[in-house]
Amino acid sequence: ILSPQQMTGLFEEGVQKMFGIPDFKHYDPPAEIWQYRKKECLLDIFLYVDKQQSNELRVRHAEVRGRSINKKSQDNCFLQALRVKR
Repeated sequence: ILSPQQMTGLFEEGVQKMFGIPDFKHYDPPAEIWQYRKKECLLDIFLYVDKQQSNELRVRHAEVRGRSINKKSQDNCFLQALRVKR
């Protein structure tokens, strides 16, 4: 099973194939932050332009978190994000 840490290095096209179009995008140069919002979890993906290879956006970091104070399993949140694709 893919984990958020294993997403590092993926190009934006690969991210969209896995998760679909982000529910929210935030531009904070030099980064783009894509957020996928699910019922109980949020998936944040931080992309930066890869200037050395392709000038395309690549994942530098990804993390999942629950939407409430209650602790949610990161694995369960990540799987929930993978299941719901637009």
